[in-house]
Amino acid sequence: MRKLLLLIWCIGVLTLAGCSGAPDSSPEADPASSPSFEITSIDAAGMETLLAANKGKVVFLCFWSVSCPACKQEIPELETLAAKYSPDQLKLMLVNLDPTPESIAAFFGEQIPVTEQYHGSNDLAQAYGIYTIPHLVMYDVEGDVFLNKSGFFPAKMLDALVEHALRVDG
Repeated sequence: MRKLLLLIWCIGVLTLAGCSGAPDSSPEADPASSPSFEITSIDAAGMETLLAANKGKVVFLCFWSVSCPACKQEIPELETLAAKYSPDQLKLMLVNLDPTPESIAAFFGEQIPVTEQYHGSNDLAQAYGIYTIPHLVMYDVEGDVFLNKSGFFPAKMLDALVEHALRVDG
């Protein structure tokens, strides 16, 4: 039963992630090359540890794939957001759900992302119930889930959510 659920999940993610049905073939970088930034593999237990270590700041997770058109729009919005806040206020992590982490380096090419990059495991995606991407999960400063939605969100909306989660606006 568990294998069947995993297979269904993988098919769903690949189907929904691609939207166009084809993998990203942009020639920005050689996928086999080493990235100039760190990509950390993470599973559900690792994410729980990270969340506990970052209580007291807003933690923002974006689950994504390189072949997802909406993700390609969302990443620059998130990069802008991450650059606006100090690391003491906001921890923003991009969690890639592609089969291998090499696709992340190819996606960014020569650009060094502002956001932290993670390669998510299947159990992490299952733990968060990720069925469509991009999928955003935000925790407020108290460590409570503040947002848990799929879809594209413009930078102004994301900024307003972070401000509210920081309790800046009262």
